[in-house]
Amino acid sequence: MSSSFNYSSLSRNHYLADYMYERLAKQIDEFEKNLPSNKQSGIIVNGYNGTILVDDIGYHNPDLIFIYGSGSNGEDIQILQHVSQVNLFLVAVERPSPEKPRRKIGFSSSSQD
Repeated sequence: MSSSFNYSSLSRNHYLADYMYERLAKQIDEFEKNLPSNKQSGIIVNGYNGTILVDDIGYHNPDLIFIYGSGSNGEDIQILQHVSQVNLFLVAVERPSPEKPRRKIGFSSSSQD
């Protein structure tokens, strides 16, 4: 007797971090499409006095979002945020190395479930 499981009956859980990660990556990508080549995405978050240059984003299911970047003084920054508390302000900032291609955010991250 063989049994088969109908995977098409499963629906996506929109409350998990991987879904938030995909939405954030898409929003950042859309934001950057309208920027001149000498600009990139920066974010402003509560608790940090300055703009953070976004290098990448990631997630860990069920509920953590990671944002990797550098601060206005060049310091490395990693933000860990619960999916229910993600609140980012996207801003256009000067790219530190405009001769290099702008990095696509959110698609080279090694995230975990």
